[in-house]
Amino acid sequence: MNRFKRYLYGTTALSNVPLLVGVALLLGGSWLAWAGATVGAALLTRGLRGRLRLAFDDHPISPARRWLVEKPYFLHWSAALGSLPVALLTAPFLFLEGLDIGAWALGSYLLPFALAVYAVLVRPHVVRVRELEIPISGLAPAFDGYRIVQLSDTHVGALTPPERARGWVEKANALSPDLVALTGDYVTSGTRFHEAAARVFGELKGRDGTVAVLGNHDNFGGCEPLVTTMREVGIKLLMNDHTVIQRDGASLTIVGVDDVFTRRADVDRSFRGVPKGVPVVGLAHDPRLFSAMAERGAKLVLSGHTHWGQVGVPFLERVLNVARPFFRFPGGLYEGEGGAKLWVHPGLGTTGPPVRLGAAPELTVLVLRPKPTQG
Repeated sequence: MNRFKRYLYGTTALSNVPLLVGVALLLGGSWLAWAGATVGAALLTRGLRGRLRLAFDDHPISPARRWLVEKPYFLHWSAALGSLPVALLTAPFLFLEGLDIGAWALGSYLLPFALAVYAVLVRPHVVRVRELEIPISGLAPAFDGYRIVQLSDTHVGALTPPERARGWVEKANALSPDLVALTGDYVTSGTRFHEAAARVFGELKGRDGTVAVLGNHDNFGGCEPLVTTMREVGIKLLMNDHTVIQRDGASLTIVGVDDVFTRRADVDRSFRGVPKGVPVVGLAHDPRLFSAMAERGAKLVLSGHTHWGQVGVPFLERVLNVARPFFRFPGGLYEGEGGAKLWVHPGLGTTGPPVRLGAAPELTVLVLRPKPTQG
């Protein structure tokens, strides 16, 4: 067992302690109650094994398993994980006269359980639509109001079935996109969902089509048959490449940089041959590429990858989220040198636990506007 799995199993086992204590004392505190609660906690910890197997080798499962096994397990797992900080924060109240230890332990679990019900069963399934106006220097009047609908980090798989992705596609098509931009991580792992995901996203209908780049998860098992199928259904996949969109004699260049994780990203190659004086919109799954793309002339870069941590403080999720300690650009809109903009998409699907709190799944509409000249 590698270090990551040891850490994960150890944290899971420890997080079951408040529930174990609460149940054992609720049942009378006998040795039999303690033994039963301990066995239950051990089984819940062992249950992580099947969840990890699915995460690293994704494969189709039945809707019954998804709703009766996977989601209930992660509902408990999330509540148990939350019970540790709740227990620590409320431990001083144990010194109050009359406070029952069993009630304290169970309360430490039940409070985050109520929040986990929303985070596991509700929030991941309710998609938000956000519209942003982005000023672009040098943008021709023909592209004023140009609508780019971005989808990212869909993670189609066992826990996010293709049927749910089809719902996102229908919502995206209803937003009247001029262009649809896909910024990677269409699947979670393996290749079993490659064709299904590509065919669903082939139903996207932008006036100028759909452009896409690959993410790191798309290469967990190799990027075929995803690449071939995306091209077959008419998606313009940019692998260190660019394409030029024409409208009423004006042009807009779309540059797509390949995956950083597999060391296929080549920014120089992506910009080679880009027409001079034409505004550039860049696509890159990993926002770390923003500075390099902005230096080469990208006015707007669309990324994903971070999911905004999937969990953040509601209403403050852009600045207070799980991703913030690990990423320079954890989520939202940023401005770089020269006025270039970066939009980091919060994603639509999930990886790891199917949990979202604060960081809602989203369809982003980026409306391009000419940037007024100064002076």
